[in-house]
Amino acid sequence: MKNIVIFLLVLTAFSAQAQDVSIFHRYEADRLKLEPIPSGMTLEEYQLLSRDIRMIDIGYAMAVPGYTHFKAQETKLGYAVLAVDLVSAGVIAMNVRTISNSGLTIAQAQSTGLYASERAAINAGALMIFGAFAFDHIHGKWALERKHEALKYRYSGKISAVAGAIEGSPSVGVVWRF
Repeated sequence: MKNIVIFLLVLTAFSAQAQDVSIFHRYEADRLKLEPIPSGMTLEEYQLLSRDIRMIDIGYAMAVPGYTHFKAQETKLGYAVLAVDLVSAGVIAMNVRTISNSGLTIAQAQSTGLYASERAAINAGALMIFGAFAFDHIHGKWALERKHEALKYRYSGKISAVAGAIEGSPSVGVVWRF
């Protein structure tokens, strides 16, 4: 358990350091370039389009269960992830306390084979916390991308009409670079 905590702390430290590391350089300021906003687009939709999942959000999701779903405006799933984490932490705390009250450490209980059901509950709770974190990040990112695509599809005709007509005809080509 101690190794898992150390690993998570190191992972959080690395994700906090790499929050704005970008492989691809942007040659214009995203914050200064103003795209034409389609008529009918609400402020919430515009804000949702500007949200993105970055590396630092993984660290936030470790600290705040359900963070990614809250960012994707999926509050019911965010609260569900939060509830799973709280219940799992409670199960872990209750079973650790049961073992501690017996006068044994968790390592001693493991080596003697006592309190097998409590140790299994601790492992299941830890697995549920990790599974909820993985679900929050993977499904939350997918939900945000799905919402981005739906908004882009809904307003794509309006955006192209505002931006001007598309010149040329669609074509496919191959470019060789050496």
